[in-house]
Amino acid sequence: MNGSLRSREIAFLDEMHEQATRWAGGGAAATVVGAILLAGNLLGHLGVVFGFVGVLGGPFFVAVGLAWFRLLPAAREALTMAPIEARLEVQIAKGGYGFSRSTMAKLWPAGSNDRWLAKFSETMHWQTPRLFSADRVPAHVYGAPARGAAVVASCSQGVVVGRIRRSHFHGG
Repeated sequence: MNGSLRSREIAFLDEMHEQATRWAGGGAAATVVGAILLAGNLLGHLGVVFGFVGVLGGPFFVAVGLAWFRLLPAAREALTMAPIEARLEVQIAKGGYGFSRSTMAKLWPAGSNDRWLAKFSETMHWQTPRLFSADRVPAHVYGAPARGAAVVASCSQGVVVGRIRRSHFHGG
């Protein structure tokens, strides 16, 4: 696969890096501001509410940003490998009380095998567009889809980047 076909995947990894920077920086700032509001007892009751939101929510965004910073170098390394032909399945799942949505992604062998090849970790994958679904469409998978590995899966509908949680991949 030539470099121009990988440009979409590289551009997406660049977007992920920018988002991780915003989340980590914003989370750190929210934590500091929240701590100042709580410690100084500023703005009365409203300051306490915003302080707790910052102190409790800020570290979550920092953790997400740092997790992506750990994922991105491995995903970039995966893009240097020859692609594996597979089929990609992405399902949209409704979250608690139907308000939030997430996706579950799975890789299948390119052939007619009915046993899935690998499952992405639900907590450590991201895709573009954000909530696309696909039903076992042909995809190029960069990186070996082994347990714990970072892979980039690209199909006509979009790109999925993440770590593999479970795998039946045997190096083929």
